[in-house]
Amino acid sequence: MYIILVGQLLMGSGVTPFYTLGLAYIEDSVSKRSASIYLGIANAASALGPVIGFIAGGVILSDYYVDFDKVSEPPLPNYDPRWVGAWWVFLLAAMEFTWLLAVPMSGFPKQLPGTAKNRKNRVSEVHQNGGAQIANKDGFGSSYEDLPRAIVTLLKNPTYVIITVCGCLQSLLIAGTAAFFAKYIENAFRMSVGDAAVLSGAVSVPAGAVGNILGGLLI
Repeated sequence: MYIILVGQLLMGSGVTPFYTLGLAYIEDSVSKRSASIYLGIANAASALGPVIGFIAGGVILSDYYVDFDKVSEPPLPNYDPRWVGAWWVFLLAAMEFTWLLAVPMSGFPKQLPGTAKNRKNRVSEVHQNGGAQIANKDGFGSSYEDLPRAIVTLLKNPTYVIITVCGCLQSLLIAGTAAFFAKYIENAFRMSVGDAAVLSGAVSVPAGAVGNILGGLLI
């Protein structure tokens, strides 16, 4: 259990920059007109990944016993309540795939070509509460002593606060659904673990991937 908890902490620390710095990096690198579609594609990818994991994991959980590498045949059928699927296979596969992704990701420059031009042409839409003047002061942000003042400035920005609350509520909904939707289907409709995972993943595809891309196009 402790190894899994440490793994979750490492995964969280590695994934978090994608949803904060990564989205800001994308927006700075493209024009304002096309930024929404790029952000939509990025969000769709983050939604599509867990869906693929659910579907592929469902197949593994249904067809392969947890110790299939040690026994020639599973000791019980997959519809038995004591059946445990090979949950560990995709954890190892994801680890290898993540290391492969880290190589090209580490080659990205601090700024892509054209970033300075996009920043110069972008009209500021920041809520005018004095935050821009504070952030543009020479040396601001170079010390941790500036952090409390920056937080207070953000909390005085109603647009930022409302969007943050919306994001928290959305994450709360998505996190709860991702964690318990498959288990709910499994128990409510008496389905196998694998079938429940496949079904919950298939249901999430239109809402997660198509919805984000369509939203980006509309914006």
